[in-house]
Amino acid sequence: MRHIEGYVFIADFGSYQQMFGKKTLDSSFLDNQRKFDAFESNGLSPYEETEQARQGARDYERKMQRNSPKKIELAEVCLTIAEDHNEAQRELENETDLVVIMINNSFPEVERNLLGPLVSGCRSFGAIPGAFLKDTNYRTFRRTPNRREFFDTPYKRAEYLAKEINRQAQCGAMIAKFKLKRLEQLS
Repeated sequence: MRHIEGYVFIADFGSYQQMFGKKTLDSSFLDNQRKFDAFESNGLSPYEETEQARQGARDYERKMQRNSPKKIELAEVCLTIAEDHNEAQRELENETDLVVIMINNSFPEVERNLLGPLVSGCRSFGAIPGAFLKDTNYRTFRRTPNRREFFDTPYKRAEYLAKEINRQAQCGAMIAKFKLKRLEQLS
């Protein structure tokens, strides 16, 4: 199991919320002086300390003025990622707050998109039975009372989404436990 824990800032644009972590990419088309990268594009690398996340958020506000969000929040993120199917089944089968990480290699850098359940009124991911977390206010697969269907546990629903990502999107997928705790509004 791979464990990721740290701090991020979330820019809320109304219809979606983008999570940002520490700067990791060195690319000529990006500003190499900035202190942030999209969390799903930087290898899922959060900041180690809250003050670093605050500095990243201030830098974002200065450099991304044309993409002005409604608000920016500081949050703590914790991911426990299963590296293979057997590990996922063994370690996450009885867990809740599960997500699927889609490994998308079609960009110059690898993206690790976080997906969860379909949410009424939010965008879905085409025919795939899930939605990007940034479009659903970071909803996860959770236990739901009185669920009487084949995919009756969070793990079974996440496993089904992972299989459909493999089949339809032709991308790798991993199951992870995801916790996001919003700490404070920064702007």
